[in-house]
Amino acid sequence: MALIAGAGNPTPGSNPTGVGTSINYIGDRVFGYSGSLSIDDTEATMLEFTTGSEIIVAEVQINMLERTGDEYLGQVYLNGSVIAGIQTGNSTNNNEPSFPIRLVIGPYTLVTITADNVSSSGSRAICCQFTGRII
Repeated sequence: MALIAGAGNPTPGSNPTGVGTSINYIGDRVFGYSGSLSIDDTEATMLEFTTGSEIIVAEVQINMLERTGDEYLGQVYLNGSVIAGIQTGNSTNNNEPSFPIRLVIGPYTLVTITADNVSSSGSRAICCQFTGRII
């Protein structure tokens, strides 16, 4: 059965649950997935969005997708200020997920999540997941 735009259905051709830099809303749930990005020694934006009038309780998870000896720094900015960060890597088995960063995000907040290879100029695959709930 084909979807018809409107009546709660997404716009035809859109990908409401796919990867990108923004977040998606389904009921009181909020989520965003960066997908696999090739990150080098320049800080790169993985997710960036502005919240609406709601308060969100969320978790950010950053994952390396390949085994290397590189170290990565992931940072969370709220309205341009760093409020949390995590460093992961520096072993040959460092493709395990980082500990989640837990956040409470106020209304109309610009959220930016970045990553940077702090130990090498090489590009490596890394991804970010943002999941939360409106309260």
